Amino acid sequence: MPDFVGSLYAAVGMLGPSSLRTYLEHDKMWHYRDASLAEHFYRLILEQMLAVIPISILLITVMWIFFDRQVTSPMELAGGMAAAILGLALFVDALRVCVMPLSEQLGEDLPKTLSLPYVLVIAAFLGVLVTYAEPAITTLRPLAELVDPEVAPYLYCALMETQEVLILCIGLGVGAAATLGTLRFVRGWSLKPMILTVLSPTLMLAVYMWWGNKELRPLLGLAWDCGAVTTGPVTVPVLLALGIGVMKSKRQEREAEKAKELAKSPQRKKGGLKKKSKVHANTKRMMEDAGDALEGFGIVTLASLLPVLAVEILSLS
Repeated sequence: MPDFVGSLYAAVGMLGPSSLRTYLEHDKMWHYRDASLAEHFYRLILEQMLAVIPISILLITVMWIFFDRQVTSPMELAGGMAAAILGLALFVDALRVCVMPLSEQLGEDLPKTLSLPYVLVIAAFLGVLVTYAEPAITTLRPLAELVDPEVAPYLYCALMETQEVLILCIGLGVGAAATLGTLRFVRGWSLKPMILTVLSPTLMLAVYMWWGNKELRPLLGLAWDCGAVTTGPVTVPVLLALGIGVMKSKRQEREAEKAKELAKSPQRKKGGLKKKSKVHANTKRMMEDAGDALEGFGIVTLASLLPVLAVEILSLS
């Protein structure tokens, strides 16, 4: 199995995107723009092939070795894999081209045009909506049919009878994470105390659900799985882009304030001091850009913890 995967990666490397563009440009006389576009889509499909094909081969091998079950319809399996590869490639590219720039622009423009309460409300609604748009959230529906109501009645009730309430609680957790993350960016709060504040009640409720009430044990696993569901291909890019956009807006405000202060201060001497200050300003700006981009990643941690806490509270109610 590892030799096959290694051979697959080696073969893919020989037929890389740059080689394809060179072939189309020089041998087929394609225009540079068309060849670059073909290279782009080839790269996207290639990435998804390297993700889907090895996993599918591993699953087929495990089913054959340990359970003595073989593929009954290979053509249907091949068609499903091809559809998954093409769909994931288009999905990821659509997120990069459309959804992420819109989220970043929204995060950059909201603090400039609206007051803070409206910004927080919009961030909360965005967090709830991306939860419903998350493809991984649909995995909760087939799980309901696998639960025995006599063995885990509360889990069966959560997945079967109150599933919409469960998804709403997950969305509210993500919305609260988007709100707190935006508020942190605006106020400049530290991330560690916020994580500690959210993690402490989450762990306390987990301890109670495991040792205090054994009937709630199946719901504890569901709660933590819901935290993983929210960090999918829709929620993470949208919330990251939103956080980075808000950080850019706040940075621009800080730079505008510094410019006003420098305009009011006495003029400095010309010469080496001016050049050094300019170099220092450029270096500081680059460090701020990198820091702002990294600060945007903190919102994903909150988006993982708060849905867990929300589902735990739902389990106790």
